[in-house]
Amino acid sequence: MAFPSDEISSFSWNYLRSLTKLDIGIAVLAFWICRHFITGRRMRGPRLWPVVGMIPSVIIHFHRLYDWSTEQLLEFGGSYWFVGPVFTFMRAFVTCNPENIEYILRENFENFPKGGMLHTILEDLLGEGIFNVDHSKWRMQRKAASLEFHSPRSRKFLEETVDRLVQEKLLPVLENASRNSEYIDLQDVFLRYTFDNVCISALGVNPGCLSIDIPEVPFAKAFDMATDIITLRFVLPPILWKFLRTVKRGRERELQEALKTVNQFALEVVSARKMELTQQSTNDNSDKHRRADLLSCFLQTENGSAQSCDDKFLRDIAINFILAGRDTSAVAL
Repeated sequence: MAFPSDEISSFSWNYLRSLTKLDIGIAVLAFWICRHFITGRRMRGPRLWPVVGMIPSVIIHFHRLYDWSTEQLLEFGGSYWFVGPVFTFMRAFVTCNPENIEYILRENFENFPKGGMLHTILEDLLGEGIFNVDHSKWRMQRKAASLEFHSPRSRKFLEETVDRLVQEKLLPVLENASRNSEYIDLQDVFLRYTFDNVCISALGVNPGCLSIDIPEVPFAKAFDMATDIITLRFVLPPILWKFLRTVKRGRERELQEALKTVNQFALEVVSARKMELTQQSTNDNSDKHRRADLLSCFLQTENGSAQSCDDKFLRDIAINFILAGRDTSAVAL
């Protein structure tokens, strides 16, 4: 004699046995999509899509990214969570709230490290520079840079650099365009101006990006390409870009070529500056001929000679400050 419960169990078992892997996969996918839509409605921030997160919204508004980001912050009270594709593990807290910023950067800074994932993504370009390290390494570079940039000698050097670039480079470019009734891309001009300015401030050399003929400078071109490709890593699965880096294919191959140019230029400057400072220390120990750029300041420490500094470390410091000063100043202009 069969009981109703036994019949139900038998029916359920036979039904489950009849399901294919495709049926189960579709059911799981449908459940996951519904869950994401429900979660997305509850989250503050741009629309959250299944699998790809909030990336579609960024792509749609990429042509006006800064304006759109500002609108999102205003709409959601100054803060929201940004969620990237599931395979990238990208999750960031976006805020312009002064209280949040003070809490993160001042009151509880030690609890907000950059973390291993960010370090891994940026390491090829930024190395062990200030924007890619935490705790004691960050503190040491921050303290040294702050002391130097606030010294009277450095301030005078920066003022003279800006004045010289404006008078000898920027104004002639603008006057030439006006005289010949030519159209110029002001954003490109300001990017070139700030790149020259920040390279002089960080490395003590002028790459010569800004001039009337608007030249193509290998170091500047390679630096732009490296930053663009590094940024793509944030939206790719780590296993994918690491594999492409290993086999030297795709954009990762272009990145390695760009980094060769960047590293060669920076390391040559470091080597030449070491030799120059060593010769100066032998011939003259006064401050009269001391350079005031960031690289020279790190080499001219009281507790060590120029030859005792690691070339790779000095390269990392310079590249980080070039990255920090270039786009921020150009966008402001």
